Amino acid sequence: ADAPLSAWLSIVYLAIGASLGAYGLYNFSITRMPVPKASMYLNLIPVFTLIFGMLILGESLTPMQYAASALVLGGVLVSQRR
Repeated sequence: ADAPLSAWLSIVYLAIGASLGAYGLYNFSITRMPVPKASMYLNLIPVFTLIFGMLILGESLTPMQYAASALVLGGVLVSQRR
């Protein structure tokens, strides 16, 4: 009860946006495409986390993070062609 409003709004965002929204969209995608194909997109979560950290928080990425992101993106692209 003593927490600031921003803390409560963060909790609401995590509950609605991140949990219900993200998993709801993932479950929706499973109904529209084969599960193995949809599950490959879960590997993109860390890549988008890095991108949003860069754009929103102004973080800088290391060369290893760029290489890892390229490797993940390449793996997802290869897996989707089959």
